[in-house]
Amino acid sequence: MIRGFRPRVAILAAVAILFSLILVLLVLQDRETGYLYALVPPDLGSQRQHGNDWAGADANGNTDTDDVNTTHPIDELIEEAQLRHRQLLGKQSLTLRQAASRYRERRGRHPPPGFDVWFAAAMASKAVIVEEFFDRIHHDINPFWAVDPAEMRRHAARQAFMIRVRGGKTATDTEGEEPPYRVRQWAKLVAEMEPHIPDLDMFVNVMDESRVLVPWDTMRGYMAKEQQGRRLVPVDEAVFVGEKKNFFFFFPPPESLLLDHATFQTSILG
Repeated sequence: MIRGFRPRVAILAAVAILFSLILVLLVLQDRETGYLYALVPPDLGSQRQHGNDWAGADANGNTDTDDVNTTHPIDELIEEAQLRHRQLLGKQSLTLRQAASRYRERRGRHPPPGFDVWFAAAMASKAVIVEEFFDRIHHDINPFWAVDPAEMRRHAARQAFMIRVRGGKTATDTEGEEPPYRVRQWAKLVAEMEPHIPDLDMFVNVMDESRVLVPWDTMRGYMAKEQQGRRLVPVDEAVFVGEKKNFFFFFPPPESLLLDHATFQTSILG
């Protein structure tokens, strides 16, 4: 036996060299096409010469790229998405009249008070105004049109983490506790819009998940009621009730629109 020879070490070294050779073969590439040389069956080698033909040969074995569809499905998806995007951008509102008209057409209601101020700010920021872009927001808030506003306020009043706006001033109400981070951040955001916000109470969920899970049938009923409540009244009859002590809201006459039209009223806030 040769002095100093270790069979185990020699075997490990041989295995390492073998794996190194295999790795080198795998990374060798065709300089023209970029395809891997190693482990490519001979019958596929000729296909490399025809470019990036993902479809390969046709049913008759023809590999002529002029006769084989070389368009990858992802290219078609990209083209379709770009077409839809261009169509959306074609609906961009460039004037307040256009924006208001498209809001009424898609939402079934008049734009809210302050819509003109919002539009002017958006245009000053070079925003692209396409009404369809806001579908996600309206999808989330539409169920609330089916809930009685007074009932909503009663539920919100029992919550621990509130943001309140009174007379254009924003404050937090967290029952004596230090406002959590999320409450502070939301209060900062609301404060930026103080000149344009009526008196309101805003409940902040500080959890990572929803606090309320609504049964599917209940949510479907809310959405149906919201659809039924959509109504475009004449512009001169559309009013926004925002003054305090407006007791007419509590006792409207029988023909009043308040009886059959979803309305949010801020005068009962303290």
